[in-house]
Amino acid sequence: MTFGFYYYLLEILFRHGRDELALELMRAYYGRWLKMGGTTFGEHFDLQANENKKKVDWEYEVHGYGTSAHLHFYTNILGIVPLEPGFKKVLFRPHPGNLKRAKGSIHTPQGEISVSWNVSGSVFKMEIKTPKACEYSIIKPDGFAKYQLKIKGARCRLTR
Repeated sequence: MTFGFYYYLLEILFRHGRDELALELMRAYYGRWLKMGGTTFGEHFDLQANENKKKVDWEYEVHGYGTSAHLHFYTNILGIVPLEPGFKKVLFRPHPGNLKRAKGSIHTPQGEISVSWNVSGSVFKMEIKTPKACEYSIIKPDGFAKYQLKIKGARCRLTR
């Protein structure tokens, strides 16, 4: 399979609640490639051909669609989904799967948006910082007994 195809496969898995399988595939393909010293994602990565190797023999030319894994880190794992051009409206919808924490930020025309979340047992804690000009909504991930949310440093009530 191609790295470009993985974008679509992972998106389908994340959209249909198969977060752990999506993360497993990301670790298997993108993670293994990076561990072997890959610095760009090219057309494809054959796990069997590289099974006993500790280092990538050669490097691909950069293909734009090979960068698709990055989008999943922001939109699905961190959960930053633009709802309008320029990030004027944003949906926060993280997919933690079997991860314990995630943290990151993106620069938008409205300013920097940052998210950090962590899982502690059955508690999901998330902190969001958005520019003033940014409207937002939040969808909490399923499966947690308790949720704690801070927006711009202030505790908030999370309802769904």
